[in-house]
Amino acid sequence: MIISWNIRGFNDPINQQEVRGYLSTNKIEVFGLLETRVKYNNSAAISKRFASFSIINNYSHHYNGRIWVFLNPSIVTVISSKVHDQLIHLEMLHHISNKVVNVTFVYGSNDGDDRNEGNLEETHSFGCGYTWTNKRDVDERIWSKLDRVLVNPGWLAAYPNTQVTILPSGISDHSPLLIQAKNVRHNLQSLHRTHFAGLTKRVQEAKKELEDCQYQIQQNLLTSELLVKEKSLLEVYLSLKKTGRSSLIQRAKVQNIQHNDAPNSYFFSRIAIRKNQSIIGKIHDRNVQIRDGIHNVNQAFVEYYQALLGKKVETIGMYSSLLRGSQVPDSEWPNLCKPVEEMEIKRALFSIDSNKSPGHDGFSAQFFKKS
Repeated sequence: MIISWNIRGFNDPINQQEVRGYLSTNKIEVFGLLETRVKYNNSAAISKRFASFSIINNYSHHYNGRIWVFLNPSIVTVISSKVHDQLIHLEMLHHISNKVVNVTFVYGSNDGDDRNEGNLEETHSFGCGYTWTNKRDVDERIWSKLDRVLVNPGWLAAYPNTQVTILPSGISDHSPLLIQAKNVRHNLQSLHRTHFAGLTKRVQEAKKELEDCQYQIQQNLLTSELLVKEKSLLEVYLSLKKTGRSSLIQRAKVQNIQHNDAPNSYFFSRIAIRKNQSIIGKIHDRNVQIRDGIHNVNQAFVEYYQALLGKKVETIGMYSSLLRGSQVPDSEWPNLCKPVEEMEIKRALFSIDSNKSPGHDGFSAQFFKKS
């Protein structure tokens, strides 16, 4: 759980109390404060009020220490850091997931030249729609989306179910941005282990075994056992190659790939992006209440459509004069009423392209064909 907030001043005890509230109620692991406006002489006294957290700031590069980062030392350990007058970059070990993550908190200068000198280039939202407001009266009120959370494909590969919630601005004119990274265990693990686990290694081993057999054939050109073995090994190798390629294409939804393309980082970045885009982590229900979690989100959809479609209303009577056109002959009535045969279902299923998008249950046509 990560949060970033432009607090517009951290000297006020009320602001400090607000931060303590976020840290306790949301179980925040990393908290970045921007535009703190705390003089260096006052920083030690304020830090003592958050003694249970490790604190990193950028007073070494800016007299106002514009950025403070609070870290929960029992959950994250800083491996390395980069401190700048406009950013603090941290490489951290997350003990719960046992993964190394890189997080950068940026508070860019108002001066465009300063932003360029800062080399900032080296380094899915929900809730409120805007992150900043001037908090003036209606006729002069301005809203804008100034604050951003950016992640790269590597982050999405490690935490594919990341979501950002824009919280109410509270005491500041900027809204806190809450980043939640959820690790979800996927179903069908046994199926995955059987067909896809260690696939790259299995392909390499199959290729080596095939080549070894072909070397032996060169030494014994007319040995029938080796020729039969070569044919069998070739089938296994091609099958594994096809399985790996089919899996990547299906997951990445990239169809215009040439046969000689390798499963490179482009595949995996597309897969991570598609996973993140397909997740609905939170939603407003019919009562404009936020519902989160897979079960609650599903229930919100069900309730909405039950209310939309489940009401009884009077309908206009049907007149026989409106029923024109061809009619089913009496002789065909039995065919309409007879049970659907298994072969009909199979024909319909196998007529669907294997790489079509999955149905509502999440399984593609290829999955059912192979099963």
